[in-house]
Amino acid sequence: MKCQKCGAEIPAESLFCPECGGKQELEAVAANEVNVQPQEEVKEEVVEPVTEPVAEPTAEPVAEPTVEPVVEPTAEPVVEPTAEDIKAVEESLVNEPILFCKNCGASIAAGDAFCQECGTPVMDTQAPMQGQAPMPGQAPMPGQAPMPGQAPMPGQAPMPGQAPMGQPQMGQPQYYQQQYRQPKPPMPKKTKVIIGVVSGVVAAIIAAILVFTLFIKFPIKLNSYVEVTFEGYDTIGTANVSIDYDKFEKKYKKMLKNTSAHEFFELYATGSLDKVEGLSNGDKITYKWDLDEERIKEVFGYKVDFSDIEFEVKDLKEAETFDPFKDITVTFSGVSPDGKAEVSGSCSEVDGLSYRLSERYDLKIGDTVEVTVEPDYSNDIVEYCLEKCGKIPSATSKEYKVEGLDKYMGSASDLEDKELQKLIDQGIDVFKAEYVTDFDDTESLKEIACIGNYFLANKDESSYGHNKIFIVYKIKIKNTASGGGKKYNKVNTFYWWISFDNIIVKADGTLDVNITYHNSPYDSFTIESGVRDGWFETTWRYYGYKTLDELYKKTAQANSADYNVENNIDESEAKTGSQSKTVGEDGIIFPDSSEKSISKDDIKNLSDEDLRMAINEIYARNGYKFDSKDLLDYYKKYDWYKPIIAKKDFKDSDFNTVEFDNVTNLRKEREKRK
Repeated sequence: MKCQKCGAEIPAESLFCPECGGKQELEAVAANEVNVQPQEEVKEEVVEPVTEPVAEPTAEPVAEPTVEPVVEPTAEPVVEPTAEDIKAVEESLVNEPILFCKNCGASIAAGDAFCQECGTPVMDTQAPMQGQAPMPGQAPMPGQAPMPGQAPMPGQAPMPGQAPMGQPQMGQPQYYQQQYRQPKPPMPKKTKVIIGVVSGVVAAIIAAILVFTLFIKFPIKLNSYVEVTFEGYDTIGTANVSIDYDKFEKKYKKMLKNTSAHEFFELYATGSLDKVEGLSNGDKITYKWDLDEERIKEVFGYKVDFSDIEFEVKDLKEAETFDPFKDITVTFSGVSPDGKAEVSGSCSEVDGLSYRLSERYDLKIGDTVEVTVEPDYSNDIVEYCLEKCGKIPSATSKEYKVEGLDKYMGSASDLEDKELQKLIDQGIDVFKAEYVTDFDDTESLKEIACIGNYFLANKDESSYGHNKIFIVYKIKIKNTASGGGKKYNKVNTFYWWISFDNIIVKADGTLDVNITYHNSPYDSFTIESGVRDGWFETTWRYYGYKTLDELYKKTAQANSADYNVENNIDESEAKTGSQSKTVGEDGIIFPDSSEKSISKDDIKNLSDEDLRMAINEIYARNGYKFDSKDLLDYYKKYDWYKPIIAKKDFKDSDFNTVEFDNVTNLRKEREKRK
C-alpha cells in the first residue's frame, strides 16, 4: 500500500508511514483497494500497561500462518538452503541489533524513520552497544542490567520496583520481552532466473552424458586384464603370464557374442614377454601385444586400447649361487661364414652337468651361440644343484660371440698393402713366364704396370664362390718388322688381368690365397704391321684387350648379377709392382750390374720375380747354362746370351768383385723374404 500523505510504499495495515510519520486512514485505503483481498496477518497481541498487577498469562499455542505458494511463470527448480546457509543467516541475525519503539515498544525495521504502530519518530532509538547500559526506551543487550523503568531481559534479576519478565510495569509501555528474528528476505527474481538457467544447462549436460554412454562404444582396454607372476630364485627366476578371462568375459559378454574370452585372447589378441627366464629381482621385462586392430573392430565392432606393459621382477627367493660357466670354454674355428664351435670344460662345483650348444656349424663372425647347462639325471637343475652342493646356478645359459675366425675377404680394403703387392707381383711373374718367354726378336716388353683391381664379393654368402679379385695391368710392348721395303716400329699398349678366387683374411690379418691357382684372359687380339715378308704379313697376337672398357665388360660387368663390384682402377696411379726398373729391350733389369753396385733401395723395391731375374741375369751375362727351362728359354731370345758354362763347371770366382757383391746382396734379400 502507499502512504496517503507522501505516497511512499509502506507495509500493509501500517497505522503510520515509516517514512513521513503520517497517520493512515485504513477505511479509505480499503475503499480504494476494494479489489485487493488482504492476506490474513497474524499479529501478536499487545498488552497495554495497567496499574494493577496482572497474573502471568497462560501460553496458548499460536497457529502458524498459512503461506500460499507463489507460482512463477516458468518452472524453476527450488534450491533448498543447506545447513551451512541456515547457520550463516542465524549468526548474522544474532549479531544484528534489534530496535524497539521507545513509545509503544513495537519492533522497528532497519532504516524506518517512524514507528509503523504509533508514528513516533525513531531517530533517537538505538540498540545499545555491547557492554553499555541501555538508554531509556531501549531494550537492554544480553548481559546488561536494565535501566530503571525497563523490563529485565530473560535471565536478569529485576531492578527494585520492576515487574518480573513477562509482566508490564505500572505507568510504562510494555515492551516485547522475546525478540523475533526477521524472516529471510525473498530471493530476487533475477537470481532465480540465473539459477534456473544454470540448472537447465546442468540437466542438459547430464542428459548428453547419458546419451553418450548409451550409444558410444568405448575402446576395450586390454592392458587391464594382463597379469604377470614370478617364481623361483633370484638370478634364475621365471615369469608367467595370465589373462583374467572371467573379468573380461563379465564386462564384454555382450560384445563377445558366441566367442569365449579365452578364444578372444588366443585368436585375436595374443602377446608375450620379451624375457621369461634367468630373471633377477629388480629386472624390467615387457609384455608386447601381437594383434590386428582392424580385424578386431571388423569382427566385434569395438576398437582396442593397448600398449606394451612393463613389469618389475620381484618376490624371487634368495639363495647362494655359483657360476656354472666359470670353467667352460667355447672355441671357434674355420672360415666365416662356414665356421664351427666347440664347447669344452666341466663344472667344478657340481658333477653331472652337461653343456649344449644352440648352434655348432655355419657360423660367421659376429654371430652369437648360446650354451645351456642341464643335469644328466634330473629335469630340474635348481633342485639338483641344491641337493648336490646347497647352491643354485647363477644362470642356466650363457651367450658367446663368434670371433677369431678367418674370413673371406669382403673388400679390397681388407688387404694390407703388403699382401696386395704379393698379388700384383704374382701377376707380373705369370705374364713374363707365360708370354714374354715366347717373344721373338720382333717384340719386346717395355712396361708392365698394375693400374688397380676389380674386387667382387658374392651377394650370397652361402655360395661357394665367395669373392674374386681381378688385378689389372697396362702392358707396353715394342713391335718391329721390315720387309718389302717397309718397316714397322711401334710401342703398342693393351690391358691384361690375372684373378684369384676365395681369398681368405686370417684372424691375424695375413692373407691366405693360393697364388698358384689363378686365371687370366682367354680373349685375344691381333696387331697388324702391314709389313709382308714374302707371302705373309707380320702380325702379333696377344691375350688381353685393346681397351680398358673391353676388359671391364668381360670381368666386372659379366659377374655383376651375382657379385657386388668394387672398382679400384686408377690409371693415373699405375703401379709397376715392386720393381724400380722396367725390363729393358735386351731383357736386362740392371744393364750395368757388372760394373756398378746395385743400391739397397733398388734391391728392396724389386718384386720377387724381378729379384730372381736380377740375380740370374748376372749369371747369364757370364755364360751360365741354366738347368731351368723357363730361364734358359727366356735368355736364349737375346743375342748377347751365350750359354757356354755348365752348372757343374761354374764357380763364383768367375764373377768380378762388383758382380759378386751384387749377387750376394740380391741373395740376402731373397732369403729374407722366404
